[in-house]
Amino acid sequence: MRVAEAPVDLVGLFAAHRLGLVRLAYLLVDDLTLAADLVQDAFPVAALGYLRTSVVNGSAARSAAAAPFAPMPTGSDPSPRMPNRPIGS
Repeated sequence: MRVAEAPVDLVGLFAAHRLGLVRLAYLLVDDLTLAADLVQDAFPVAALGYLRTSVVNGSAARSAAAAPFAPMPTGSDPSPRMPNRPIGS
């Protein structure tokens, strides 16, 4: 069963948290204009990051549901074999 996710109001989220984010940026850079610019520039990046994360999580959930777990064969070694000599010699 797929659970519907509530749509995210990115503009409302930005409006609700803008002042606090500008204050945080101001504490870091000690320049109000630069702080406001940093928050404005970060908003589209954060929105895209959220969307990418949602796509990856949704894809992983679908893939996990479609492909059943296949246990590793008995007696197999999951670790890679390391050479007995230094690499490059």
